[in-house]
Amino acid sequence: MKVSLLLAFLLGTQLVYGQRLMERNTMIVPLADSTNYDPGTGISFAHSLSGWAGFGNYLASSDESHEWVHELGATVELMRFSNRATLGITTSIEFIADPFNNINFNPRSIWWSEGLFYMRKTGKGFWRAGYYHRCKHDIDNLSLGEERRLIFGSLHGEYFVPVRSDEESEFWYAIGTELYTIRQDDRVPLNPATESLNHMNLLASFSLKFHFFKRFSNPKVGWFANGFLQPNLYSGNEGFADRFSNIDRVNASFGLSAGLALMGNGQIRIGFNYEYHPDTTIPIQPVSSHLFSFGIRGLSMSQVK
Repeated sequence: MKVSLLLAFLLGTQLVYGQRLMERNTMIVPLADSTNYDPGTGISFAHSLSGWAGFGNYLASSDESHEWVHELGATVELMRFSNRATLGITTSIEFIADPFNNINFNPRSIWWSEGLFYMRKTGKGFWRAGYYHRCKHDIDNLSLGEERRLIFGSLHGEYFVPVRSDEESEFWYAIGTELYTIRQDDRVPLNPATESLNHMNLLASFSLKFHFFKRFSNPKVGWFANGFLQPNLYSGNEGFADRFSNIDRVNASFGLSAGLALMGNGQIRIGFNYEYHPDTTIPIQPVSSHLFSFGIRGLSMSQVK
């Protein structure tokens, strides 16, 4: 158990920690931004750019691979169609460091994620469909003599619903799914524990997310809460077609973030984050972990929830 209470007062939110589910603690809804609406019926190119960035410290974790986390992400609307639909791309980088060097900051792993999506407004909600790709690589692992490399590609679908969204408060929820078309889990040396979790058998993931925000009497300050639940289905077979014949294993990741939000043209969030993952995706022998952190994050508040 690692404790860094002094840093907890110096740093500060929900971050998306080096896992294959992009945006699991974030909702990206470009069509929710009404500031640049076009009353016409034409196509708007390069309509908007939104982004987020964060940094945090793990105050406590049940593994040895997590001490620091850093993330960067951006979304670009390539084309918006009459404010009813949009075509966009999204990308993010998530970096994890452990404490095992003389400066207490040892780079351990990094995730790259990219996605192409189409989003459309339908009644009260917004649905999104696309294809997402992500890969994880180790950093400075020569001294460990081991490496774990993961690559995932998936068909993605998600539906976002604003239960309430006004000047005082907002509440959103989203349900989604990922059907994996690419699954690669390379380990050097090969993992001798054949019964361990193997992402080559990953079939699909589902997600349930929520976002809540409430302003204080000072309109520039409020508090937020974000949460997610992500069940994962694993097949008994690795082949693309025959993996649908049986479900061999089910597990789930989940998390909750909460803290203060400071508003201007964007939003700064300072708060605590808890997550559980059945596989941190870092050691060659899969390890589950409870992660508790504190951090600071900046984001484009109109499109990123």
